[in-house]
Amino acid sequence: MGRTNARKRDAITADLSDSENVNAKNPRATRASVKKFLDLEAVEAEDDDGSAESGLFNDSDSDSDGDDCDVPLVVAGKEATAPGDPPVAPSAVTGSNVNELDIFGEANQTAPAPTTPPSNPSSAVEKPETPANKGKDKAPAVQTNLDNTVVAKNKMPDVAPEDAVPPRASFTKAVLKRFDNIFTYKYEDESTFYLRTKPADLVWSSSRVKGSYLRVKDDVPPIKFWSLGDINWNGLLPENGSYPNKAKLSITPLREGDLMHIRKLIGTHSKTKKPLETEKISHISAHKDMSARARGVDAAESKPFAYIYDGRQIFTPDKTDMRTLAPNTLVRGDVVLMEFTVARYWDESENGRVKNWDSSRVFFQLEAVTLLVNAEEQAEITVNASKPKKKVVI
Repeated sequence: MGRTNARKRDAITADLSDSENVNAKNPRATRASVKKFLDLEAVEAEDDDGSAESGLFNDSDSDSDGDDCDVPLVVAGKEATAPGDPPVAPSAVTGSNVNELDIFGEANQTAPAPTTPPSNPSSAVEKPETPANKGKDKAPAVQTNLDNTVVAKNKMPDVAPEDAVPPRASFTKAVLKRFDNIFTYKYEDESTFYLRTKPADLVWSSSRVKGSYLRVKDDVPPIKFWSLGDINWNGLLPENGSYPNKAKLSITPLREGDLMHIRKLIGTHSKTKKPLETEKISHISAHKDMSARARGVDAAESKPFAYIYDGRQIFTPDKTDMRTLAPNTLVRGDVVLMEFTVARYWDESENGRVKNWDSSRVFFQLEAVTLLVNAEEQAEITVNASKPKKKVVI
């Protein structure tokens, strides 16, 4: 039988060789010859060891290397390969039960999972959605890593001590998120910046000290700074029935880094001949001239500072839909957002006369105040005030 098969192989091989040249435009004849050759190979393999896993181009007597085949031929569930090529993983064939790799680690119910998964998981055929896998993610190992990544992202990032906000009971996650948005705020069109987001190119609007203000280079309006902190002193309240001529507010920044930035801002833009000990600055103070003389009145009168806003529930930079508050609403320890511009004045004067025209320093002009969080101490005092005092026995 071996001699008969050998003669058949020689005849079919010659037929294949002729088909490549003569029947190049008639692939049906070529496929018929290939089928005969496949059948013959399968019969010989069964005679040898009972298996039928020989590929089309594994016979050393074959003159073809398979490069002329437009579609790879599949024999016994395996793709035909050229001599010397590595084995190819099973391909999907329409209408056949080819094993699929379940990316959740579960084998396809139609057939057991292959022992050797594809080297490139993205090349695996997408498993059709069934009730068993509906709604599942497509990558179990990756999903595990993503879960770990999410946990890592939810962890508080490492920050420098000067950038840390002190923990408080009233500083919930929502409050801290608002603080983060404020700390990173900048709006070039309105020349408004948080202290740490300001541009580097700041200049004075005029060479004259009086009436000049700090602005961004090539811009016209004064630069407006934001600073977040606790009220240290409320100088907006009336004294002896009259509001002060200069409404003043002092805050202690929540972050030490903001205070360091203020010290640098004062030291950089002050040109004073007097000693300037910026390291002793422990708070930020800003004031606003509120005195004005009405027509027909000899003495000037002061008005209350009117730009106090309630931002405990809603806050918008342009103060839209925000209600205003009276100066006596603010108490020591309230967390507020103070907005101010930077101006300068002669710091060596006597009786209204300037003694040194080359010595000046900056000051902060109050523009607006927004209440964000009530003082915790004040809330505790209010609760305790409603309870009767206990008699203390010594």
